[in-house]
Amino acid sequence: MGLNHHRPSQFMYASGPGSILETTGGPVIVKGPEFLFEKVERWSTIVNNQSRNLSITDFEISERRLSGHLGGARLVRLPSNEELGKVGRDAIYPTLGRIPSWSICENHEILYKGWSGGRYNVCWKCRNEFKEKDEKMSFNEIKRIAADHAVRFVSGCHMGHLGDVPWKELVCEDGCDSNWMWWSGGGRKIGSIWIKCNKCSGKKNLGSLWSSEHACSGWHWHTHKEEQCTASAHMLQRGSAGLWIPEISSSLDISGLPASVFKALTDTSLISALKMVRDEDGVSKEGFLRALNACSLPDSAKESLRNRSSDEQKWGILHSAIEREIFGNDISEDLKVEEFMALVNASENGSPPPPVFPDDSRESLLRVNSTHNYDIDIGRGRRIRVVPIERLRVVSALIGFRREVSSERPGEIVSLSFNNGGEWYPSMENFGEGFFVHLVGGGSPIADDNSRTEIWNRRSVDDMNSHPVHIWWHTLSHRLIDLMGLDSGFSSASIRERTYFSNSDTPRGGILLYTSQPGGDGTMGGLVGIAKDKDTMSDIVERALREARVCSNDPICEEAVNTNEGAACYACCMVSETSCEHRNKLIDRLILVG
Repeated sequence: MGLNHHRPSQFMYASGPGSILETTGGPVIVKGPEFLFEKVERWSTIVNNQSRNLSITDFEISERRLSGHLGGARLVRLPSNEELGKVGRDAIYPTLGRIPSWSICENHEILYKGWSGGRYNVCWKCRNEFKEKDEKMSFNEIKRIAADHAVRFVSGCHMGHLGDVPWKELVCEDGCDSNWMWWSGGGRKIGSIWIKCNKCSGKKNLGSLWSSEHACSGWHWHTHKEEQCTASAHMLQRGSAGLWIPEISSSLDISGLPASVFKALTDTSLISALKMVRDEDGVSKEGFLRALNACSLPDSAKESLRNRSSDEQKWGILHSAIEREIFGNDISEDLKVEEFMALVNASENGSPPPPVFPDDSRESLLRVNSTHNYDIDIGRGRRIRVVPIERLRVVSALIGFRREVSSERPGEIVSLSFNNGGEWYPSMENFGEGFFVHLVGGGSPIADDNSRTEIWNRRSVDDMNSHPVHIWWHTLSHRLIDLMGLDSGFSSASIRERTYFSNSDTPRGGILLYTSQPGGDGTMGGLVGIAKDKDTMSDIVERALREARVCSNDPICEEAVNTNEGAACYACCMVSETSCEHRNKLIDRLILVG
């Protein structure tokens, strides 16, 4: 197969298991992560000058809230080549070649099997031309031609199955044993292309095949398993965005723990030792010290924890963290509501909350200095609070994917959990910075006379994400991402959003904008630096609200309010889909007016 360098973020958001990846050797299927870790556990590494086998637990990510939300499943990140002792050009992630297996020779207008029986093939006319020149085609030449000729079309159904378009079944007559067809025509319209069998009288128009349904193959190629499927399949372009849509579940770390303490509390030897000394009253200080002596943490980490336990205030914080992070079962049903309340509390008291120890504050995984928070007046007695967050940690799990093949049937989620001594999900951990915004005093930020409120209220009966308060905050988020990119020099694609909405007592919401990747824009303090500048942020917020009144695509954009979507387009509100939690849906710039 071909070689492609792949970042974890690409695996999570663009081309994960079940997707078609374009490589130098042609299109391949990305296999499930279970196949990677089966390989990994056969490899070894050097630790403290001793060789040992690698384990999936070497790459585990600890995030109690997200794991609890996923039914206790564990989270694992993708290892890098360096961590596996492999050079950069070694292919470590398993793929399956090749879908599509059919190819088109444009020189000779022939549709043929470019991949069959585990080997590459070229069209018979190309092979004959080489023979006439008394030349023998090398393997690399055959592979290059077959890869370049790969047909653009695949077959998929809304249940997540994927396969080759069944060209023979669709074009040929029953009993025909032909293994290639003529592909003729072309131009601007797909209906000008005709496919004709070279043996039987079968002939079909590509346009009619495109618009019709056919039987599904039932194949999940990423797990190499076949299922009985009664759903209808559709022809799709292999590069279509709807062919692989990730389903991501993420969690903001709101523990406020120092990074060194958090790392120690995820150590398996310490966890095992603490379980041995815990009684019905919890872990005592004496029991903690015994567990600390028995575990295999580095001496420097043990000494730091001993010093922490000798201070009564620090021991109280540490004891609470042990009970919550290791033994706690109080998992909120709604991760975001819990995060929202923690961020609102941080806007008033900072994070970590008092008592604040300087060393702990510098190391905190959610670092907020309350002296940097401020309010901005947005008119009509409404004030929003801006909360710069100097450090944060977000863990995202790829729980599955969907295939949107038809507007009539929404795609079903195909789970990407796998078993390896327990249930696991492929995940990613990011550290960054950002800022949180919410309305002071809670409640609705929408002007009383805004006509869009009633429309979104009706839609929210079936979907609470369509509540007008959530729409207001989500739209403001997009406007801020856009303006931060224009005014600060940030790439808007490097900023991600996290929208919050609670309707427990009175509707209220907020937004978290944060850097979405480590390195580059994500680590130099640029985003939080802008958030600390009240004058700059006041100007950005004022422009976000004022410029929502008009769009360069009006009246077309404005007339979108008559559809199921709001008034939004790429000229005013839409952003990169890697930045948006809701795939550029649930936005309406007119709800900001007033």
